[in-house]
Amino acid sequence: ARLVELVNARLLHKLDYATVAERLPEGVTEEDWLLLRPNLERLADFAGWYAVLRGEIEPPELGHEERLLMKEAASLAERTDWAAEPWRALTEELKRSSGKKGRELFHPLRLALTGRDSGPEMAGLLQRMGRERAIGRLEAAARR
Repeated sequence: ARLVELVNARLLHKLDYATVAERLPEGVTEEDWLLLRPNLERLADFAGWYAVLRGEIEPPELGHEERLLMKEAASLAERTDWAAEPWRALTEELKRSSGKKGRELFHPLRLALTGRDSGPEMAGLLQRMGRERAIGRLEAAARR
């Protein structure tokens, strides 16, 4: 059964937007599909990831240090140029200001922004979710 799932996932990762468009939620763009499809095991998984991109998520439970980091990230995100590469700009600035790097920096950011431990590449996710949603999620994670 696991082999069948793997084969299905591999096939799904190659499907173009036109093939699946009518089976996707209203308002999904080709960019959304291309960003999220590498993370899907089944087409039914798409709706959950689309909510990460465009809907609401539950703020994660973070430790005190991580909440302080998210507060700093929210502040930096407000000053970040979102027209360029916001993920790179935000993480480089946060690395500089906090002294954190690697998992210590990226994991709480991913949790705060997506509510998940893993997933699609963050640069694309952050760009597509947009400035207001991202800042709101960082602020919510800092308060939790």
